[in-house]
Amino acid sequence: MFVSQFIIIEKVIEYILVPNIADSKFVILAVIVFVIVAYYMNVLWLMKYADFKILVLKE
Repeated sequence: MFVSQFIIIEKVIEYILVPNIADSKFVILAVIVFVIVAYYMNVLWLMKYADFKILVLKE
């Protein structure tokens, strides 16, 4: 989680420093999409792990 937040902060700083705005917007959009997908995959993994733990504890 902290790495993804660091990447977003770094890309915002890059957006401010880089004069080519079109490329910066694309990079920031790509990073935001990547972070959202990573969070979604993390939630799915945690839900599967929780279901597995419930099954193990029932035994």
